[in-house]
Amino acid sequence: MKKLILSISILFIFCLSFQASAWNVIHVLSGSNVSTTCTQLHTYATTTSNWGVGQYVGRARGGTIYTPTTDREFCKWVISLKEIGDVSAQNIYVAIFATSGVNLTGSALGISDVVAGSVLTTSYQEITFTFSTPVSLTGSTAYGIGVYQDRDSTSTTAEVDVDNYLGIAFQESASGIATAPGMYGWTDGGTEQGGGYSTYTVSQEIWGMQ
Repeated sequence: MKKLILSISILFIFCLSFQASAWNVIHVLSGSNVSTTCTQLHTYATTTSNWGVGQYVGRARGGTIYTPTTDREFCKWVISLKEIGDVSAQNIYVAIFATSGVNLTGSALGISDVVAGSVLTTSYQEITFTFSTPVSLTGSTAYGIGVYQDRDSTSTTAEVDVDNYLGIAFQESASGIATAPGMYGWTDGGTEQGGGYSTYTVSQEIWGMQ
């Protein structure tokens, strides 16, 4: 009987120890060691030279090619925009694509929440595009990030209007930005036809979780 009681006691202590260890594992996986905060990672340029996006077929989308140094979740893109003509009826989005060279490939990996064109004015202002579902990016892999307008609210088609389009701010090649992301324009299908200004850079902030 004593041996039975001793065996039961040892088993009870073991179960308590295992339960505590399991709790610790769960706590570590869901705790502060895993970042869930959207943090500003990079800032490039602050000038206001104008580049039209959504004006021509070759610039249905416009933005940059970004290569993260490590795996991270892309959660926000801040760029300086203004309207040229009248884009108040448009819906403005940003989409992230995989790339092949300077071209976009496949379907969008993620699309931002909509920004109403009515918030834009004829003067530059910083516009924040938030990804409610952050996009997983792989380190050392190039991704295309492009802004575009879409009147139909489908968020997938980049529309072109020669009289009413977006003005995106950029900085021409200058000291200190040689390694910054370049500036590119794409057709709705993803072909780079905007000139591929690799020595220019979009005025932008890149935000992510890592």
